[in-house]
Amino acid sequence: MVNGSRGLSFIAGGVNTNISSTNSVITDDVWTHVAMVLENGTGYFYVNGVAVGSGNLSGVSTPSGQTGVRIGERVSGGSIPFKGKIDEVRVWNVARTQTEIQSNMNGELCQGSSNLLLYLQLDQGTAGGNNAGLTNVIDYSNNGISGTMTGFALNGATSNWVAGAVLTPGMNGDQVQASACNSYTWPANNQTYNSSGTYTTVLTNTAGCDSILNLQLTINTANDATTTQTACDSYFWSVNGQTYTASDTIVENLTAGNGCAYTHTLRLTINYSYEKSDTIVACDNYVWAANGQTYSATGVYTENLTTVKGCDSTLILDLTISTIDNTVTDNGDSTLTANEASASYQWLYCDSNYAIIPGATAQTYTALADGLYAVEVSNGVCKDTSNCVEVDYLAVEEMELMDGLTIYPNPTQGYLSIDFGRMTSGQVTIVDLKGSVVLDHNFDGKNLMDLNLDVKPGVYTVVISEDTGKVSRIKITKL
Repeated sequence: MVNGSRGLSFIAGGVNTNISSTNSVITDDVWTHVAMVLENGTGYFYVNGVAVGSGNLSGVSTPSGQTGVRIGERVSGGSIPFKGKIDEVRVWNVARTQTEIQSNMNGELCQGSSNLLLYLQLDQGTAGGNNAGLTNVIDYSNNGISGTMTGFALNGATSNWVAGAVLTPGMNGDQVQASACNSYTWPANNQTYNSSGTYTTVLTNTAGCDSILNLQLTINTANDATTTQTACDSYFWSVNGQTYTASDTIVENLTAGNGCAYTHTLRLTINYSYEKSDTIVACDNYVWAANGQTYSATGVYTENLTTVKGCDSTLILDLTISTIDNTVTDNGDSTLTANEASASYQWLYCDSNYAIIPGATAQTYTALADGLYAVEVSNGVCKDTSNCVEVDYLAVEEMELMDGLTIYPNPTQGYLSIDFGRMTSGQVTIVDLKGSVVLDHNFDGKNLMDLNLDVKPGVYTVVISEDTGKVSRIKITKL
């Protein structure tokens, strides 16, 4: 330090750890070369190459793990700032002789030495200029121990970089700031760097001395991004302002805020809403599986659902409810008529567990024997069976035997004779109690007909139908 008497002082604290030079060896506002040497426990001061004092420093110790080198401020033990300008700082690991000090005190060093621990020329900035951000101090030794300026305004005539002492040029250097994406190849040494940091290379300048370049490098990165998205019907991607209506993989090449290129990939799945319409014709009522509801009236019904993919769907039911009339009219003349028009019919014999009467498929059925009859009616949508209707004409039929008609013997063992009397032509039909025809003959021009009734014993009905439309019925018994 420069003490109050404008002499030099070395302060370490303790016994044999502090010395001072003679007074008034430092002149204000003049560049002065100052050197201190510690050799075998003795300290020596030199000003402009001239010895100005020495003392016992045998108690000086520099333990490890403490604060590193500071220039212009005390390391520890309180603040003692240097109020002045500093230039061309060198630290050696050997005790320099007075001759060695004098030999290069007025010039910059030409190249690094194995004994040179630290060499700061302090000449990177512009004196008194705007040096904002220029806080890195280049070390021109072979050790690359760069320094950091702390507490400087870095703009204006004070607290800034200054014009140094006028020295013979020697080794020089420069500081380069660069930023790149992912990696940077430094043209000075053709080396490629993949991470941020401070890098140094040594060249030879025009004076034949070392030229040290420091690179303050910032490596920026931009990570590729992937977005996986599922949407219904369409998706608007804010990354590129596009709307998509089909599943796809889209890759956008983008630039991050730090200037680095990256890709953003959209893996898009588009599911679709849909509208489905069903046209149904049902009998009496219809249970719609879409909602489990039962409908008994014709109409158009709508149900809004969500698909398993999460999209809206609309189901439309166009329903026609059909009905059928299953009633029967007894015409009173052995004929029965189904009241449902324009349908399909099948007449049934109720007395025989609703057995089908062969050929009885017209809307009107003529009963050939007494009994209970029903009809199954179908209109293509609905199918239903009427109640059983009783036909009983025996008393009437026996009274209607006419024109000398005679049937004998009755009961019969199997042979049956019919005398048609005055009848000239017609049809003889014999049916069993189920209404099934067991025998059918024409009697055109015949007065007498013999029949072999080869049927099971039981009661049968003989129906004689004249061509004039008259019908006679009589029950016979086969023994």
